[in-house]
Amino acid sequence: MPTDKAKESAAIAAVDEHINATVHIIGIGSGSTIVPAVKKIAEMVKKDKLDLICVPTSLQARELILSNGLKLGSLIEYQELDLAIDGADEVDEQFNCIKGGGGCQTQEKLVAICAKKFIVVADEKKWSKNLGDQWKKGIPIEVLPIAYKITKKEIEKQLGGEVVVREGTEKLGPVLTDQANFILDWKFDSSKVSNWSNINTKLKLIPGVVETGLFINMISKAYFGNSEGKVQFLVSDIILFVMTECQLQNPPTDGITSVHFSPNNQSQFLIASSWDCSVRLYDVNQHTFRHTYKHTGPVLDCCFPDPSRSFSGGLDRMLKMYDFNTQQETLMGYHDNAIRCVHYSPEMNIVITGSWDSSVKFWDSRAPNCLGTCSLPDKVYTLDSVGELLVVGTAQRKVSIWDLRKINSPTPIENRESNLKYQTRCIRCFPNKQGYVLSSIEGRVAVEFFDSNPDIQKKKYAFKCHRSKDGGIENIFPVNAIAFHKQHGTFATGGSDAFVNMWDGANKKRLCQFHQYPAGITSLAFSSEGNMLAIASSYNYEYGADTQLAPNDITKNNIFVRRVSDLETKPK
Repeated sequence: MPTDKAKESAAIAAVDEHINATVHIIGIGSGSTIVPAVKKIAEMVKKDKLDLICVPTSLQARELILSNGLKLGSLIEYQELDLAIDGADEVDEQFNCIKGGGGCQTQEKLVAICAKKFIVVADEKKWSKNLGDQWKKGIPIEVLPIAYKITKKEIEKQLGGEVVVREGTEKLGPVLTDQANFILDWKFDSSKVSNWSNINTKLKLIPGVVETGLFINMISKAYFGNSEGKVQFLVSDIILFVMTECQLQNPPTDGITSVHFSPNNQSQFLIASSWDCSVRLYDVNQHTFRHTYKHTGPVLDCCFPDPSRSFSGGLDRMLKMYDFNTQQETLMGYHDNAIRCVHYSPEMNIVITGSWDSSVKFWDSRAPNCLGTCSLPDKVYTLDSVGELLVVGTAQRKVSIWDLRKINSPTPIENRESNLKYQTRCIRCFPNKQGYVLSSIEGRVAVEFFDSNPDIQKKKYAFKCHRSKDGGIENIFPVNAIAFHKQHGTFATGGSDAFVNMWDGANKKRLCQFHQYPAGITSLAFSSEGNMLAIASSYNYEYGADTQLAPNDITKNNIFVRRVSDLETKPK
């Protein structure tokens, strides 16, 4: 059944993301959507030897926990849960939720308020613009049996609509909850409802009401599956869409350092450099590995001047040009130390390399010819260009801005110091040539402008990102990668927390967040058309050489190609 597949895909996506060795006590909801979630949890407990206690929200949930061989707990024993996972009858765009179609809303709400995170899983038909658009059975309200007539009359008097007593289907008389109470279903007039929080408060103040099926400001994250097995996410007021995403086969065997699409609206090919001393070529349309060539040491960066050639450099200090059509390589030249950055400027038709020898070199893209060299104050960590401007980030948080029309000039246009307090990790220029974005190892991003006019400089700002809280402790992750969407001017950031965020820099807001990847994000690249995003996921030694200290399985290196939409990348 399509609906079953939708529920299962949402449930499995939620469990995959949230159940791990750091989670010990979870709440288990009620309903058909929870069945595949519990089965998946049981598989993970057995496979990964997780120490997990499950607290049920109903008799059905209790039996489901026991039948899958999981440890059973209760709210009497545990009042603090790491998370709770449950279904929903409807969720609207304001994160209001209706539950209780199965008559378990009181215990479900008790479990939800005890959880640090409340996760909802459902099929996509349960997601609507406003409550009542999809769910037509009304708001479930648990009431004392002795008061049901009084309560029914009072709800209709105060709030209008129609209130009906829920009747059993296989026996005469009202449905009884696990607490032996009755359920009233309030069929409201949605045109007269403007504030669900106020409605919920009014309902709970009516004598005889035990609890409502309105869950207001409680959901941490919601997952909605469709019949094709794809999943959409809703986090707070941010919508996250999982569009078509593929994982490329035959990835590098060591850390991935850089990914780049072929240019000029011909984004069929993708190249990736790696610590395994290789540069690999992929056909992203066919999802296939096409070719590879080698260096004598780890390759730290690469670039794509045209669809048939690549440039690359790394610890062997050599800049190589490789022609994929002829499968011939050309040694372009050397640095005195490792080449950290390899970049192509289409406006100037030159290749730019930055090195740990504290220099930047400029190369003719057609032949082995060094056109010029600039000296920097320290090791080069990152660089990017836009138009005639080159921005270089070095050790000691220094930033230099150069004029590419004067590549033999001994001095830059301007020397700056990063506004961020810790080591610079990545710099990328705005497509509109107004400035650049800079990230650091301390979970921060700065937006800077080229124009030195004081009024323009007042617009610069910095913000925190790629951080998480666990047990009151804030975990801070390096922001390793930045990529601009050339058409919309928005940008993506990738961190060692294994998440990718989309940002609208002009309006200072986050547009969306993608799902968590297997390991930290080391590189990002948009296709020239802006409809694809390449995501490199590799362990970047954030937790040191002992991989057992890392929270996830970080032994694999993966490249994902995600087809993105305007919903994810266009300013709102």
